Amino acid sequence: MLITLLVLAAALAALAVWARTKRQRFFTARGLAAQQAGWTSAPMDPALEGVANRILSPGANTRMIAGQYAGYDFRAFDHSHATSRTSTATKLHVVAVLLPVVLPSIAVTTDNPVARTLRVPDQQLESGDFNETFAIESPNQRYASAVVHPQLMEWMLQRPHLQWWIDGPYLVTWGLNWWTVESVRAALDDLTAVAQQIPPFVLADYRLS
Repeated sequence: MLITLLVLAAALAALAVWARTKRQRFFTARGLAAQQAGWTSAPMDPALEGVANRILSPGANTRMIAGQYAGYDFRAFDHSHATSRTSTATKLHVVAVLLPVVLPSIAVTTDNPVARTLRVPDQQLESGDFNETFAIESPNQRYASAVVHPQLMEWMLQRPHLQWWIDGPYLVTWGLNWWTVESVRAALDDLTAVAQQIPPFVLADYRLS
């Protein structure tokens, strides 16, 4: 019995060492890839941490990088939170581009049939297909229609899993697992396309600062 316990303890210790080594190799390789892309490590932005904690759940926000992409400054970082004290932390990543002005908050997320059944309110736009695919939360219908215009709706229907949120100067999206250069680039392709489709009159008429 004692020998069995010792063997089990040694196996668990070896597994822990292997997991730490694998994790460290991942972060080292990721850091080198980010440097090659011209991105740099940056201290966490408290305002952006607040955005992530509002969109997701309060948790740990770490390992932020900053750079430029398609003419926009951007930030990306890892986020994790646990749904209970005994559950394993959910690993996510957050990517944000900085808009030229501060806009009112608006969230475009994949539609939730449960929330719809419970009559959780969201803005209804002109496209029935869009309303069935996405849910929108914004201060008012006019602002929602101005930001999410027919051309943007059509573009988003080709990307039914895309979710984004404008909060302050940030246009944000998120995804599963820690960020990688590939996942950040994919998110930035989507975010910069959304940012470029925000009409100039929205930036002028609805800007908060």
